[in-house]
Amino acid sequence: MNEIQSYIAATTDQNENTSDISASDYSHRLNLINKRERTWAEVTDWRVLYTEYNTRASSASANVTVTLPGDFRKPAGYPNVVYDGTNTKQFSEVEKQRWGQYATTDKLVAYIGTPGNGAYAYFQPGTSNGYFASGASIMIPYYKSPASLATSSHQVTCPNPMYLVKSVIADIWESKEDQRYTTARAEAEQILANMLERETMPSEADADRSVKTVEQSRYGMRWGE
Repeated sequence: MNEIQSYIAATTDQNENTSDISASDYSHRLNLINKRERTWAEVTDWRVLYTEYNTRASSASANVTVTLPGDFRKPAGYPNVVYDGTNTKQFSEVEKQRWGQYATTDKLVAYIGTPGNGAYAYFQPGTSNGYFASGASIMIPYYKSPASLATSSHQVTCPNPMYLVKSVIADIWESKEDQRYTTARAEAEQILANMLERETMPSEADADRSVKTVEQSRYGMRWGE
């Protein structure tokens, strides 16, 4: 965090020594950095924000409700649940108000509440008694919100911190009606575009890297077979 503050100060104050930044300026810039990292997190489903929440169903009769972690932002795939204590199944996400369109044996999940403020996952286990087996394991993949930066020792999550540096410099200059903010904003947007390109470009090890023919994508055909 101090390194980012130093980069910002080097441009806006012409002095990269963070010990010379006033407490109020340091706090203000820290708030701007947090704001910009939250903005970055909302741009796409960044791989670095993917995580998994593992828990177990309680023994109580209301064990179909799972409170989600405080950093939960959005689901990232099908929850995997050992619903009867033995068999594992992926649960389909369906809005709770549409559950009446499905059979009670269907395995469904709905996400309810505000992310980061008491959100929870509500399951229809599809079991005969309508509950999970006691102690059934539940894995929910999700995209998290970046942790709030509070002290100089905290690390940013954004893979290219220069996006935060340029964005905050632009914010500071714009608040002072310094027209250089347009240049800093453009540089920040270019850095963001580059991050997005790297995020969507598969690696050499990606099995789906090559462009597939209709036969390959539809029927699993491979050349030589």
